[in-house]
Amino acid sequence: MAKGKVKHNGRNKNGLKRYIKIEHELFFSDAYQSLSPNAVSLLVILISRYKGDNNGHIWLSEEAAAGLMGVSSRATAHNAFVELQKAGLIKMAKDSYFNQKSGDARARCWLLTWEFNHCDRKPATHDYKNYSADNEKSLKRVERAQQEIKRFRKELSQN
Repeated sequence: MAKGKVKHNGRNKNGLKRYIKIEHELFFSDAYQSLSPNAVSLLVILISRYKGDNNGHIWLSEEAAAGLMGVSSRATAHNAFVELQKAGLIKMAKDSYFNQKSGDARARCWLLTWEFNHCDRKPATHDYKNYSADNEKSLKRVERAQQEIKRFRKELSQN
């Protein structure tokens, strides 16, 4: 491997730092632009746990998500998970599990829909591309974002 070249999982022998990548196609999609700030925060957390070969094996509970998002309520994290699922950006790969007798517990396991599914060895589904805003707040966010994106692209073309 060439010096400084990063492998598919974001690592290399030279110890380059990992980063969080959000492609323009995803960023400028209606699904992403419709998200609330809490949902965006949660999405960044989920992406940060993706290592290039663990999609479908991204474990995160609502309680841990709430702590990482900096919100005081588990319900807020739950709503963000629901919002991301409705937008088609994530899917639940495995549900949570708790056995009171044995004390065994497992958080939910998540899948990013625009990345290869390592859990089932299937290609990305890109479910977010089929998203259409279904409530007034989401629709307003999308409309406002589309105006800003047009303005941004116009400025780029003029320079």
